[in-house]
Amino acid sequence: MNAVVAERLVEGRVLLVGDAAHQLPPTGGFGMNTGVQTAHNLVWKLALVLAGAAGPALLDTFDRERRPVGRVNADRSLENAMMVQRINAAATGEIPALTPAEAVEASRRYGNFLGMELGFHYDSGAVIPDGTEPPRVADPVIDYVPCGRPGHRAPHLWLERDGRRRSTLDFFGPGFTLLVGSRGDGWIAAAKETAAQLGVRVDAHAIGALGGWMDTNGAFGERYGIDATGAVLVRPDGHVAFRMQRATADPAHELMGALADILARSSA
Repeated sequence: MNAVVAERLVEGRVLLVGDAAHQLPPTGGFGMNTGVQTAHNLVWKLALVLAGAAGPALLDTFDRERRPVGRVNADRSLENAMMVQRINAAATGEIPALTPAEAVEASRRYGNFLGMELGFHYDSGAVIPDGTEPPRVADPVIDYVPCGRPGHRAPHLWLERDGRRRSTLDFFGPGFTLLVGSRGDGWIAAAKETAAQLGVRVDAHAIGALGGWMDTNGAFGERYGIDATGAVLVRPDGHVAFRMQRATADPAHELMGALADILARSSA
């Protein structure tokens, strides 16, 4: 049983993914999940760098973003293995490792990993911070609070149009996606201008605008942390890259500057 993570995921032209990057104990089933997440984080960055649309420094964010997640998942998986042994010992009475109440609580924690699966976030040059703090949770392993804070996974929300229902998650990839409030027309135009100037795909959707996708539960603004004039830019891997919580005087300038920074093209 291994719980190891490579010292670095990027070395020159060599990039490590899957079991080459991290090997996890099987308890919890996080080996494959972590490997797929790591590949998902890398491929869009590699594609943009190879296409000349992003600077090579974008690849450095791969290590900074994924290695800490790999370490946490490896440690928690090893902890899971140790906990299973203690639960089994408590159940058989062979070793009074846990009281019955502690065994029940440990079993609940072992079977619920929503915080690990969805609650992690990135902090790197491929994310533009907005000065907000991550949501507080009692237990980062099992507790998950959806939010649109930069670095976090863009949360799921059901939308409807013409009798059809669609998740916000269906909008993400293969390019960047800009989700804006119902009065965010300036952001829609800014997305087109930014895409043309930087040569990258930016799809824009106004949520709640007449004729568009409607937020039937009225939760979009609260969940993504913006008002009707704000905008959230989501990366191809579904993580929030940039958020402007309300209107700005020059949306095109803000969006183009943010995306140029994300792509390591600050001089663009």
